[in-house]
Amino acid sequence: PALLVRLAAAQAEAAEGAAAGWPALLREGLLARLRELVETWDGALALEPHADAVAPAPRDAAAPVTSGQTDALLVGLTGLSGMLAILATNAVWVATAWPEGGTATMMAAVATAMFAQLDDPAPAIAGFMTWTGIAAVTAALYLFAVLPVIDGFPLLACAMAVLYLPFGALHARPATIGIALPVLVNTVALMSLQETYAAEFASYVNSALALLSGFAAGLVSTRLVRAFGVDWRLRRLVQADRRDLARLVEARRADLRRSVAAMLDRFEFLAGRIGTADAATLEVSELAELRAAVNVMRLRETMPDLAAAQRMAAAAALAAIAAA
Repeated sequence: PALLVRLAAAQAEAAEGAAAGWPALLREGLLARLRELVETWDGALALEPHADAVAPAPRDAAAPVTSGQTDALLVGLTGLSGMLAILATNAVWVATAWPEGGTATMMAAVATAMFAQLDDPAPAIAGFMTWTGIAAVTAALYLFAVLPVIDGFPLLACAMAVLYLPFGALHARPATIGIALPVLVNTVALMSLQETYAAEFASYVNSALALLSGFAAGLVSTRLVRAFGVDWRLRRLVQADRRDLARLVEARRADLRRSVAAMLDRFEFLAGRIGTADAATLEVSELAELRAAVNVMRLRETMPDLAAAQRMAAAAALAAIAAA
């Protein structure tokens, strides 16, 4: 609280001398940012139990602002990769009258949809496919080597524990879930345990090949359509930010808060991935542009309350920025 009081007093003093020149304006802006930082910190502390934080000031009720960031091209390419994989497996299914063609088509859809949110889904699909192959071998060992020589639930539970205890533990760890998930899910799916043992080797091989073929179709389709890498996606986000900032300055966006929310969403995405790309090559300055967008939004929201001369000066400043 004492720090907030000191910042408010210093900010008022700086506002009185802001007309003295650019250094005074910079000082006033710095004090405003520091006050925002302390208020945000105080709000965070208020969420902790027994925290001696200042009670948050009441805020006007407003409709929640959701992030508007959607890369339509990326969504379209992801849908295209899924469509190509499904059409290709469907064509093979119909042309060959493959009994398990439906499984291959289903797995092609799963492969392209499950990892669509990744910057480059192909490595993840390839890894999932590799461990699915291991699951197919494991299921074959169970079906044709282990299950025929055991009888009753206790022995079945002991036999399955050999697989599901270690891989269940791996599944609980985020670092190893990519290994455990395909093994756990596909092993039990391929085994298809019934009350009576009725495994048939030819049918099993057919099912396993259909499973792997679907993932292979999804992998090939993804590599053909989405072989751009993270740099391409980062560049698109940077360009979208700069377009939104230009629209804000030129008043071509009516919903200012939604535009700033979209920029914040992109900033969060970039902050987590900029280490995988060359920031100097991309010329990324997203934090500065996000700060500029917030300032433009606040200025535009305040302009109707300004005096005519101040409103004209603010409009001229925004026009000059837009022209630059």
